[in-house]
Amino acid sequence: MGHLQGRSWNPKLPIPVTSEVEPHNSTELQDWVRNRAADAKAIGYQRLSRMSRVLSHIAEDMTVRVESGIRLDTLQKELRRAGQWLPVDPRPSEFSLKEIIDRNLSGPRRFGCGSIREHVIGMEMLLADGRLITSGGNVVKNVAGYDLQKLFIGAEQSLGIVTSVTFKLQPLPQQELFVKAACKDAAGASALTARILESPACPIVFDWVRVDAAKSVVVVLGFAGNEQDVVWQQDVVAKLGVHKCADLEYGRQFGADGKLKRQSVLPSKLGEFIESIGRVPFVARAGNGLVFSEHLEPTSNKTRSHTLEGRLKAELDPAGLMPPLPA
Repeated sequence: MGHLQGRSWNPKLPIPVTSEVEPHNSTELQDWVRNRAADAKAIGYQRLSRMSRVLSHIAEDMTVRVESGIRLDTLQKELRRAGQWLPVDPRPSEFSLKEIIDRNLSGPRRFGCGSIREHVIGMEMLLADGRLITSGGNVVKNVAGYDLQKLFIGAEQSLGIVTSVTFKLQPLPQQELFVKAACKDAAGASALTARILESPACPIVFDWVRVDAAKSVVVVLGFAGNEQDVVWQQDVVAKLGVHKCADLEYGRQFGADGKLKRQSVLPSKLGEFIESIGRVPFVARAGNGLVFSEHLEPTSNKTRSHTLEGRLKAELDPAGLMPPLPA
């Protein structure tokens, strides 16, 4: 199921959204799905904007359970009151948690914080026949059952509808700081990247950016934590030539929202890949090997196991009522 994680998509083919139902809770949604299944009618993609409650937030355990329709920015605002956050940051922040999970969206902090799959500890899913199933639990140390929820991350609702999710949280960092350095070309960025990776610095953001064809490749680093640690790491990378103040505003142009083509490459081959696409605007998650640009050629994942995916789809959605497996 590797293609369900960090997959590329075609922005000209957005996920079609069904507006036949706007449920207030999973029970209403379950009744609607059961009726559709009984009539053998297709179940379109749902955004569930009304299912947006925080079901439980246990600050001392650093866990939160939410309905999947809640917007990320709304949840983050609620968590900030307790000095906590869910460490995912796709652009824009108005995405719902369901959209982020369905498409496995991530942002610039992915290098240090991981994608959303690292923070999910429990999930409730509605299958095409109307059954509600759960995987994981409400506590961090939970080993009961199979890790089924990870299969739904990036599946674009092809296996079922994610109705609620439980996350493990992190404390809000005391300080964040972003710095950058301009390199003449991808080779220079590769050399600088190697020196940074060999240093004791531990950035949470590690991006390469070229905002237009005439610009150089800019290496952007971000650090987070307590003030003393952030200042120390700032000094480490300043000695490597990365010291100009930066921000993440380029994320508005190069988001993870499906408006750009995306390609995965080995981080060690990133420089070669950037050289191969020419002097075009792009942003790359240098530490993860993800490249976003309007100028990428469509690719297919030839290592996928169509047989395994088909068997899983047939097991969870035998009548094919949910959207098809991602291409």
